[in-house]
Amino acid sequence: MKLKYFSAPYLVWMVVFILVPLLMIGFFAFTNDEGKFTMKYISDVGQYANIFVRSIWLSLIATAICLAIAYPTAFILSRMEKHKQGTMLMIVMLPMWMNFLLRTYAWMTLLGNNGIINHLLGMIGLGPFKLINTSGAVVLGMVYNYLPFMILPLYSVMEKIDNSMFEAAEDLGCSYMQTLFRVIVPLSIPGITSGITMVFVPAISTFIISRMLGGGSNLLVGDLIEMQFLGNMWVHLIEFRHNIENNIRHVEGNMCDKQRNKAEFKVHTCRKEYEKQHKRYTCYDFGVDDRHICNAHYNSF
Repeated sequence: MKLKYFSAPYLVWMVVFILVPLLMIGFFAFTNDEGKFTMKYISDVGQYANIFVRSIWLSLIATAICLAIAYPTAFILSRMEKHKQGTMLMIVMLPMWMNFLLRTYAWMTLLGNNGIINHLLGMIGLGPFKLINTSGAVVLGMVYNYLPFMILPLYSVMEKIDNSMFEAAEDLGCSYMQTLFRVIVPLSIPGITSGITMVFVPAISTFIISRMLGGGSNLLVGDLIEMQFLGNMWVHLIEFRHNIENNIRHVEGNMCDKQRNKAEFKVHTCRKEYEKQHKRYTCYDFGVDDRHICNAHYNSF
């Protein structure tokens, strides 16, 4: 009973970061900007049907390829000696130590029209082929990036299968194929289920791979979400920028008015000072008898 209290933080985490976001998505999906019920957003999903179909299709292909590669790999790893398994697992996980974006950039360099693969093919008189900005490049990027997520759960399940199971199958007259489909596959179903989930879900929602290797012509669900999110964000940013620019123009206008008033005040002051000085040194206000004194004073100035 006491052990259940240790699960409380995980329950809180799931409620806050899984259940609450799902409820928010459901709320915003069926309400408009005024908070009233609407089915408009659900009906608009139909216009993106081709993107959903493409996402599911490419993700299924990538998941199937990962399963075909990972299943024998995981089985071979599970049958190795214990001290070798750790080394091989490290080799499997080694690419994951590199940033996801850098790995995708590396494939752009390899698959480019002037990339390494086309250069090597050109040395034997083949190509150049259009390898990048295609659906095949997107699937290749998915397989490369998500293959470890298929290998690891399969390995963790197959490692627990005892060798005596294979010996018993052989004693009962099972061939290699019968042992595979009647013994190994049924016992590895949990690993297959976990691997498919861990590959298919991120593959169908990815946007970096399809953007960089697909060239924008192979939009997936993740790209659509990114476009919708950033599109709305840019609208608000543009409005915010316009408001800032208008405020700056208003402030600059006020400053210009103040500077202009200040300049006019200085001109008016200078004009009054000039008139004052002019009156001080002009000789018209002096009498005739004092004119020579005024002229002498004016020339000395």
